[in-house]
Amino acid sequence: MKYVIIGGGVAAVEAAIAIRKSSSDAEIVICSAEKSYPYRRPFLSKGLLKGFDGDGFLQKSAEFYQRENITVRLGCRVETIVPERKEIVLADGSRLNYDKLLLAVGARSCCLPIPGCDLPNVMTLRELPDAEKIRKTIAAGVKHAMVIGGGVLGLELAEVLLEAGCGKVSVVESAPGLLLRNMDAVSSAQLQKHLESIPGLELQLGVKLERITPDLADLIIMSVGAVPEKSLAERCGISCNRGIKTDAFLRTDAADIYAAGDCAEIENCITGIYSTASSMGKAAGANMCGAETPFVPEPPSMRFMGFGLKLFSCGTFSGEMEEFQENGNTKRLFYENGKLAGAVLFGDMRESMKLFNAIMGK
Repeated sequence: MKYVIIGGGVAAVEAAIAIRKSSSDAEIVICSAEKSYPYRRPFLSKGLLKGFDGDGFLQKSAEFYQRENITVRLGCRVETIVPERKEIVLADGSRLNYDKLLLAVGARSCCLPIPGCDLPNVMTLRELPDAEKIRKTIAAGVKHAMVIGGGVLGLELAEVLLEAGCGKVSVVESAPGLLLRNMDAVSSAQLQKHLESIPGLELQLGVKLERITPDLADLIIMSVGAVPEKSLAERCGISCNRGIKTDAFLRTDAADIYAAGDCAEIENCITGIYSTASSMGKAAGANMCGAETPFVPEPPSMRFMGFGLKLFSCGTFSGEMEEFQENGNTKRLFYENGKLAGAVLFGDMRESMKLFNAIMGK
């Protein structure tokens, strides 16, 4: 059997590993449009200071793929898929056949549709070339940097920019508080109070930019989410909605074609969470080899460590709340119909996995 995986993110790598575990003699080919071996995208923001060649940046070493007999084709852009012939067409015109195909093509950064978003000092961070461009800009000297978007990545970027020597970093968030999709309003306010004490950090909350001008900041990084990459699937007639539609087994409506990771929409749900993309890749790889195991999405969870804070949240936060304070640590638990539905931890995170499993019902 020949398994072809399009994409170079965590879902692609985990799928390849799962396939190899199921079959020692399968032919496995990863086609990645990027020029680097698959890396851990959450490390990109930290790499702006430390570089991108340290331990842990790559998901697996080149030697790993050689040892596992997994072919990784870098700089390999796929133009289209021909499902009825079970082949993909590459940008150079060559063709590659498959028995089973996985679309793990990820997502692309959003950019606010406002005037000025195409200015040369406006950037996004999604792939390694983006990070290298931002790093060069920082090295040239940035007095005032602005991050548009106060999510986890936006806050990570703000901390890195301050550590890199930017005299002032502004975080612009359209919502009235920070991380309101990841926690309750009380926890958001606690986070905001802490961040307002950080020298050089400015929070602009409830602000909706209508345009970007060259003098707004020396460097502007947009961190306003990502959009599932579905254009390849749409071109070959695979059913898409916001993402590439799959069933519970991560199968698309095209025979022997699966989807996993940030590009996939499973039962009308798109997560965009790194850990979920990893789990989806494992499940897709196993199912491509005949496992027939439904993928069960995990409850949304978030970890943030920065500005001297450790923060964890999981689940939903609309039910009855219990709050515990001890030694400077905060724990908030949320219940719906008497059952634990959500949790927020500030400081001590040793209970995070226990709470996550309890919310999962394990």
